[in-house]
Amino acid sequence: MPRSAVPKTTTATRGGRRSPQSNGPKPAVGSGTTAKGGERRDQIVRAAAETFYRKGYDATTTQDIAEAVGMLKGSLYYYISAKEDLLYETINEVHEVCATNLERHAVMDGDPLTRMWALVHDHVVGNAEHLLSSAVFFRDVGALTGRRRTQILELRDQLDSALRQLIHEGQTTGRIRDDVDADVAAPGILTMCDALYHWYRPDGTLSASDVATKYADLAVGGVAARTSYVSKARDAALAHLGAERAVAADMP
Repeated sequence: MPRSAVPKTTTATRGGRRSPQSNGPKPAVGSGTTAKGGERRDQIVRAAAETFYRKGYDATTTQDIAEAVGMLKGSLYYYISAKEDLLYETINEVHEVCATNLERHAVMDGDPLTRMWALVHDHVVGNAEHLLSSAVFFRDVGALTGRRRTQILELRDQLDSALRQLIHEGQTTGRIRDDVDADVAAPGILTMCDALYHWYRPDGTLSASDVATKYADLAVGGVAARTSYVSKARDAALAHLGAERAVAADMP
């Protein structure tokens, strides 16, 4: 996907607002009490994400972002302390989705291939539904500094570790081939998932779930000891995910 083609995605918020971070960006004055301030900040973050996507973080200036939302550069600093605040918020959008998925899958039942299928599926759905954030993370996470960078990369390491553990467990139970090198397969699968932004378009013929299913099949099929294990893992994972949705729908 060319950088100029900005995907049409929505900015995810928790309860309509981003959760405060002790090491995160400066909150707007009054943003905790007025919807107007929160909406304006969301516009700025969205504009920053789109500009980072098109130009790259290093090439983007605060002037670019201010012009994108129709404000003076000086007024932008009413909402942020530095450009990096906006990079962190952009990346943290998909980071929070990924963290939630990882927590959910840590307690999921099922054999290793079923859990791998579900983990890959949900990771791809998260990337597809937050395509701008995913792309900016993949390209520009190295521009984050200090605790912010450590926090984001720690989650990446946790994902990698979870996949490695599933591969080792699958090899122990005979579900995954002995010749699979977890040190290569785990980061390879993650890179495949995170590079989705190169070609995926939300307004195309494939939904996020369609793509996620294909990617999960590819990931499991690449390591499974038998080809028949792929469909079994898919069916079991989809049944589990369907049950989760049903429970969530019944909650008040």
